[in-house]
Amino acid sequence: MMRVPAAAALLAAAVLISGCSGGGGAAPLDVEAAEDALASQAATSEAPPAAPQKLQMGQPAEAVGHGGYPMRITPTGVYYYKGHPNNTPEQGWYVAVAYKAEALAHADAVPYSGWTWTAQGQTFETTGSDPWTGRVNQPVAGRNIPAGEYQTYFAIFDVAARGGTAVFQAGDGREFRWQIPPESGGTGLRPIQVAMRALGLKF
Repeated sequence: MMRVPAAAALLAAAVLISGCSGGGGAAPLDVEAAEDALASQAATSEAPPAAPQKLQMGQPAEAVGHGGYPMRITPTGVYYYKGHPNNTPEQGWYVAVAYKAEALAHADAVPYSGWTWTAQGQTFETTGSDPWTGRVNQPVAGRNIPAGEYQTYFAIFDVAARGGTAVFQAGDGREFRWQIPPESGGTGLRPIQVAMRALGLKF
């Protein structure tokens, strides 16, 4: 038996009701009511958003980029810094998370505002007031990573304490959460070290 799409069935029912009304004349079709019913049905049939994927630092996430193409995102290292007399973090600590962004089948870019940091019920946005601004690699609007290649970027935050969760919002809305240890370590941190030395600061 051929199945009739739900939307078509609902509209057909509305037409039949209007045509079969008593009183010798057809009642006008309430198109607005039918459209409202269709919208309500569509809203209830949508799949719920996927639960955030929880990972440890060093584990890759198969995500999508700013343009919607497959990318692999992997946080590889973290560096905490208390600041110096001419540049102190407002919350207490600067934290730089190094991550590897790989474009897989198609050139794409990391969403430019894709990262946040959560800890102890607080959420922190990326900051641009750290000592390394302009000295380490970060995503640039309009600049894609070629297919099959990668870039090492940094997500930098001003946070209240060491240790927390680095959260990445992919281009399709999915969320990935990496548990970041409270001690500096990992790989990909050399650009921070070079920047610190250029500023005359101790790494």
